Amino acid sequence: MSFATAARLSRAAPRRAALSQVRTYSDSHEHHHHEEDTTVYPKEGFGAGWRNAVLGAAAVAVAYQFAPSPGEDAVLTRWMAERQVPVRQDFERNLNHTILTQELSNERIFFAEAKRPVINRYRFPQMLDNGSPFNVPVGLTSDLSAVKAKHY
Repeated sequence: MSFATAARLSRAAPRRAALSQVRTYSDSHEHHHHEEDTTVYPKEGFGAGWRNAVLGAAAVAVAYQFAPSPGEDAVLTRWMAERQVPVRQDFERNLNHTILTQELSNERIFFAEAKRPVINRYRFPQMLDNGSPFNVPVGLTSDLSAVKAKHY
């Protein structure tokens, strides 16, 4: 029998009251014996909610007693003012950060738009030297002395 089946069967069985709790008053004769009450009642008192409320009220009263008057600075305000960065220094940091961010974005745009230079590649670069330099009509030649053929 699996665990699930056992659990289902135990739920299906009707629950019976304990015999010690069932009282039958079927006797019509009066008996003069008295049963003693053995019921145990929980201790009554103030719970954690009341305790927390009283402690909270005491803490608020102490805080109010030691709170600064409206004209003077609180301890927290003075502490924050000591650790606050001066406005000028904060402005310089922000300006420097903005300049560096702009330079970085310009570099990214520059590299993203970069293209290889246009090069006219000849299929047979050796054809530039083909033919006699002496058998060329006047005006149909160009100076090719600075041309360097690149072979890849």
